[in-house]
Amino acid sequence: MKKNIIRLALIAISFTCAIANAALVTWDYRGQLTAVSGYPQYNVNDLFQVLVTFDTNAAEVGSNARRHSYDPTLLSYDYQIGVNGWQHLDYSVTLGGLIYLRDDQGNPDTNFVGPLVDGISFSLNDANFTGGLALIVRTFDLNAVNGSILPSVPFALNNLQANSFQGFDANGNSFQGTINSITAVPEPSSIASLAIGLMALCAIARRKALFGKAR
Repeated sequence: MKKNIIRLALIAISFTCAIANAALVTWDYRGQLTAVSGYPQYNVNDLFQVLVTFDTNAAEVGSNARRHSYDPTLLSYDYQIGVNGWQHLDYSVTLGGLIYLRDDQGNPDTNFVGPLVDGISFSLNDANFTGGLALIVRTFDLNAVNGSILPSVPFALNNLQANSFQGFDANGNSFQGTINSITAVPEPSSIASLAIGLMALCAIARRKALFGKAR
């Protein structure tokens, strides 16, 4: 019994350390489509929900006057659009993806000249979205993002310069939507880690109870 308790504790510790190193967070994007061209399964006014999971400790892989770029290896989506079922999409080296952060950086729509913006963008590609399935938010509020570290909590959708959920393919088909809310949600792996820890505590409590009866 003692060996099993130690084993459970070690699993819990290693699981927690892995999570701490990865620093995975999930944001819940919700909104509504405003334009659709060439995607028959989608319609204007369809509601959408996208759960974006990413690593806030992702390494920075590039920076310029426009944005900071981060390693998207652990980036993934779970999304639903309209009446269509939930879909899962992971980053693929072959298909590509991106994470961009803007902190007091040039406005991309004015050739980096004019008012500066803060913002964060995610994009993943797959067979249906060869041009990317992207979530883009940029704000003129220069306190929304501080520094070049990816935030764990989304900023408020105020004073926006850009606000878009969009998908494209190689044939020119596309859709676009407006993001109405972004909220942070509990990471499933954190819940699993907590469950393992609770299991270990229950095992210890059970052992103590049995040991007390043996006395």
